[in-house]
Amino acid sequence: MAPTKVLELVEHYRRNREAFRSSAYKETRLRIEFIDPFFEALGWDISNAAGYAEAYKDVVHEDTIHIGGSAKAPDYAFRIGGVRKFFVETKVPLIDIANNQASAFQLRRYGWNAKLPISILTNFEEFAVYDCRIQPKLGEKASKSRPLYFTYDEYPDRWEEIASVFSREAILRGSFDKYAQDATRKGTAQVDSAFLAEIENWRLALATDLAAKNGALGVRDLNDAVQRTIDRIIFLRIAEDRGFEPYGSLKALGTGKGVYDRLKRIFLNADARYNSGLFHFNRSDGDSDTLDLVTLNLLISDKVLSTIFSKLYYPESPYEFSILPADILGQVYERFLGNEIVLSGKKASVEEKPEVRKAGGVYYTPTAIVRHIVKSALAPHFEGRSTAQVSGQDGRAKDAAPVTVLDPACGSGSFLIEAYQYILDWYLIAYVSEGVDKYAKGRNPRLYEVSQGKWRLTIAEKRRILISHIYGVDVDNQAVEVTKLSLLMKVLEGERADALAAQMSLFNVRALPDLGKNIRCGNSLVSTDIYAQPSFSSELVDEIKVNPFNWKSFIAYSTKGRKFDIIIGNPPYVLLQDDNRQPAVREYIAEKYKVAEFKIDLFHVFIERGIQLLSARGILSYIVPSNFLTNNYAIALRSLLSSTGNLKSIINIKGRVFAGASVDTCVFHFDAAKRRKFITFSEGRITSLGLSVSREVDVSLANIVSDERRLLVPATTGEADVLAAMDRRGVPLSTLAYVNFGKQLRNSKLFPGDIRQISGDVAPRSYAKCYAGRNINRFQVQWDGLACLTDRVAQSGGCWDDDRQNGKPKILCRQIGAFPTVAIDELGYQCLNTMFMISPIDSESTYFLAGILNSPLISLYWSKRFKDDRETFPKIKGTYLKMLPVLEYDANNAQHLIVANTVRAIVQATSEVSRTVAGHNRNRLMQKLNALESTLTEGVAQLYGLTRQKIEKLLER
Repeated sequence: MAPTKVLELVEHYRRNREAFRSSAYKETRLRIEFIDPFFEALGWDISNAAGYAEAYKDVVHEDTIHIGGSAKAPDYAFRIGGVRKFFVETKVPLIDIANNQASAFQLRRYGWNAKLPISILTNFEEFAVYDCRIQPKLGEKASKSRPLYFTYDEYPDRWEEIASVFSREAILRGSFDKYAQDATRKGTAQVDSAFLAEIENWRLALATDLAAKNGALGVRDLNDAVQRTIDRIIFLRIAEDRGFEPYGSLKALGTGKGVYDRLKRIFLNADARYNSGLFHFNRSDGDSDTLDLVTLNLLISDKVLSTIFSKLYYPESPYEFSILPADILGQVYERFLGNEIVLSGKKASVEEKPEVRKAGGVYYTPTAIVRHIVKSALAPHFEGRSTAQVSGQDGRAKDAAPVTVLDPACGSGSFLIEAYQYILDWYLIAYVSEGVDKYAKGRNPRLYEVSQGKWRLTIAEKRRILISHIYGVDVDNQAVEVTKLSLLMKVLEGERADALAAQMSLFNVRALPDLGKNIRCGNSLVSTDIYAQPSFSSELVDEIKVNPFNWKSFIAYSTKGRKFDIIIGNPPYVLLQDDNRQPAVREYIAEKYKVAEFKIDLFHVFIERGIQLLSARGILSYIVPSNFLTNNYAIALRSLLSSTGNLKSIINIKGRVFAGASVDTCVFHFDAAKRRKFITFSEGRITSLGLSVSREVDVSLANIVSDERRLLVPATTGEADVLAAMDRRGVPLSTLAYVNFGKQLRNSKLFPGDIRQISGDVAPRSYAKCYAGRNINRFQVQWDGLACLTDRVAQSGGCWDDDRQNGKPKILCRQIGAFPTVAIDELGYQCLNTMFMISPIDSESTYFLAGILNSPLISLYWSKRFKDDRETFPKIKGTYLKMLPVLEYDANNAQHLIVANTVRAIVQATSEVSRTVAGHNRNRLMQKLNALESTLTEGVAQLYGLTRQKIEKLLER
């Protein structure tokens, strides 16, 4: 455990991390506040308290070395008896040490020229050790020659590892020199985008070579051969680092001729050793789905394979394969699967898959989300039950069967890997709890003792658990292969080579299961009955792409006809249209699924399919876009989920979930075994500790079902009453006013003159004064000198209608905002595409309508019906704006006149406040403005038939 001082440093940094990562925080302060005390905790005399002469100081600050004829100064040189042992170079926390090439090159160059074996680069948040014996080159990755890397939150747990090498005592004992001279050290960088780029290069090289040397190979066989070859190489390289294969076996193949012939012999040996579908070349052994009769007969150039092998070992490879988690491998592969090999003659290229391009990319589900879904979905079927019940071996139960987990769109297998780990952990705890003597003896033991009192599941038991409980389907065969690979790596995770060999010999089993029957390739949404559809024709439909799946036989094998107990995942978010649509498939889905209406989004259909596949006690939980909770075209889906009372909870995820995608998401939990009168809504946020859930609200199912739109929003009973009252008295805004988006001009980078800043009060010829969204505040719009082209040659979108653009008075609504914010334009200036123009049909109603739209009641309505949950730049959508329930103006109604006149007074007061800087007069105006706002709120509430008392507490929230 780390010393108290280090623990305090870590906690201090964690609490104030944002401040330390600001540009104002300087390196000098970092050294004083963190680096100095950190190394003092390692026994170094940083301040020379012992009073040694300069030549014998422990630590020299900014020690001078000479590189290329000029003097350089590393931040620290740590010495024993005046002899340098290592440098420490510091950077501010704002610098990303993990990926910053310049910083890594700088430190490595210092160490190289000073002939030091290793040195350290740190900003306290990150700690990186570099092997300085290898000459650095500009442009090399920051991970090159980096045998050790971790972050500040790992210091407490890894302190002994740090102290055993870099403490003053360790150097005196010789531990440092032993570490520095370790010639067999391997890389430690995590698998990341760099590894993705690496295997992408392998794919292109293999594809190009295979296409050139194997002319009869079709594009599908080519994709399959490349995928299998890469999978096998990665598996074997991981097996080397874990001790299951002789270290350096692949590297040794890279010398000499006949590389692929020798590699094939390793593949065949792996088939005999592991029994995995990954190596399945024998017709009489294993599942037919995994049988490979192609790749062993292909030709691959020695140079291509030798180059790949050279990239798998330190120092060229910075990766530590022995600790490579299965889910991290999946994260890399998830993006790898977004591309495919395309053939043009004998020339191969790699292109993005059409469905991925349509979806805007491949997005891996964050581990925090995966773990939350897995735990919440699996726990009810595992916790509090016996191993006999879970495994389906309870003789007292009728039709006993194992608990089954399915991901119907498994991708690279992230949900199944996590579910498998959950079940492994559960069985280990349960077996130990039920008595180790019962499970560690006999012909087929399920436990073995690693050390005194420490137990592990046998390899045979891990195989049984995987085969009995885990199932997956994906339309992409490459994804299926990756899921299998990841699950196989999970079987071997944590196993020692000697223990594995002993079990295989003792129990006469091979290490790995064949997953061909558990992880299947097929279209979860389209069953084989599509062949009987009149419009289905092999000439018109790409059968291989559609890939119909036989659910009947799969369910018969996997669940013995009971369907699945747990269904989890992250289904694709793709509209079934354009190049994603085949008429026969669309017709089939529209006929088979209730939710397939106007816009068929695949995730809607996956939800219905999931419900269809659930057992009577089943649980369904997905992460999906949250737009279905309120979108008009998802009414059928909301009805399906809410009509039975089985929808247990919805968690709206705050913030961005997928890197590079701004889609808002939620996690829902559907329990077929239990009916409820309430749905629990909450907010979730991804933190370093997982998914944090807060702000739970129970919403009456009766309130949801009573609304024909079946909106799934977290409105309490009181809030629902208010919204219902507004719906009863109001009419859609679109019936009383024209709602138009502002004008969009051409790309500003290509046509910077389309919008310009002008001086003076007169717009140039062919230009008109205009507003941008930033000019709009509550009841106030201020022109700031913008003018835009009126010539339609610049038209690129939005509304260009002169009556709308030049009309006055009109209401302006800013596009960016958590709820509508409006102002009134009395000048008839034009509007850009960062706002909406609301042009009342009855111009006399302008102030009245503006008062309604700016009222807290409309803000409440918006937040419960249409709110965009994005934390950065939430947007108002015109479709929803038109649906707001507003009131029709009656000039003869005294209450209507009060509201309109109050708005006029607020506009005036707001203008006066903006012109008054400070002092008593501003305070007086603010009091007046607040009083007017209160009058407006109460007046609007009365028009909707609500009292202020009724809405007061709701508005406070």
